Amino acid sequence: MKRQSKRSAMVLSRVLPMGLALLVGASPSLAQGVHVGITPATLTVSPGAEFDLNLAVTQAGSLFNGFDATVTLDPAALTFLPLSPISLQQGCLMTGVCSAACGNTFHHFSAAADSAAITDILLCNQVALAGPGQVYKLHFRASTTPQVTFVRFRRALFYNAGLYVNPVITADAQVTIG
Repeated sequence: MKRQSKRSAMVLSRVLPMGLALLVGASPSLAQGVHVGITPATLTVSPGAEFDLNLAVTQAGSLFNGFDATVTLDPAALTFLPLSPISLQQGCLMTGVCSAACGNTFHHFSAAADSAAITDILLCNQVALAGPGQVYKLHFRASTTPQVTFVRFRRALFYNAGLYVNPVITADAQVTIG
């Protein structure tokens, strides 16, 4: 009897870790963290043209229900043009147009010559999003001087139920004028 118990314990000690590894590794359907990019990643516009860039969660990942982001731009190349009302800048994931969100948000936006700061948080009971989809829209006017410029993330934080979601992987955009 003692011999069988030792044998069973030995088998369990070998099989159990392999089974747990299979269970943990078996469901990577959601990527860890949040992948957010400024889209399209590359864009060519005419001098003086107006155009939109989106902040988009580019693949399904960890759940989130709010974010803070600051994007930067070269004011000699691009001018940020806020939409009116500002709520039109919210993406379809946050407004519920393309998600289960209820459309009720805490939204704060501010712009400077070289940056835009965004806070957008769902006020929907027990609703969290995984992406992919648009979380914000930014409208710009290109300068009249042909050049290549970038719109970059200075900061991007995502939250779920008040806790940080990590990691946040960002991707910037290149804009060619002319």
